[in-house]
Formats: sequence, C-alpha cells, structure tokens
Amino acid sequence: MPSPCARPVEGYEASYAVEGRAALAVAWGEYRRAVRLFTAAARTRSRLEGEIEPGWQDQIAPFQARAAAELPPAARQAAEAGGRAMAWPALGPV
Repeated sequence: MPSPCARPVEGYEASYAVEGRAALAVAWGEYRRAVRLFTAAARTRSRLEGEIEPGWQDQIAPFQARAAAELPPAARQAAEAGGRAMAWPALGPV
C-alpha cells in the first residue's frame, strides 16, 4: 500500500505545503524566499477561492511576521511581486 505522503499535493492543499516550506525558509534565514513562497501560497489559495484554516494561520503567522520584518521594504515588495508572479503548478522546487 503506497504511503499517503507519496500522493501528489494539488491545488488548494498545495498552499499548505508551500507555506510549510516558507516557514522552513524563515528558520534558515532565507527571508526573501519565505516572503515569495508565502505570497505564492496566498495567491494560489485566493485563485481557488479557498480560505486558510484559522489554526494553521495561527501557526504560520509568526513566521510570516518575522520574514516581513527581516527585509527592508523594497526587498519585501520585490519578494511579494515574485510570489505573485509564480504560477501553479510551475512553482517547481520550493
């Protein structure tokens, strides 16, 4: 029996995986990547008319805040623009 982790994550569910990777980017000090990925995940969720689960939002909010705080405004804006430009499923390796 294949592992449930082996199945591809698509659409709305994928935003959670991307946000998880963004949280890891924050932990590793990759703040631009984190902001880009958080923005891409939010855009994907919005395009699919989904809403983030409140419990999950509570978990990632500190990572989002830290990533935003660690970047100068211009760098943060550029990272957000990069996240908005990412197309699903062409996010590729995150």
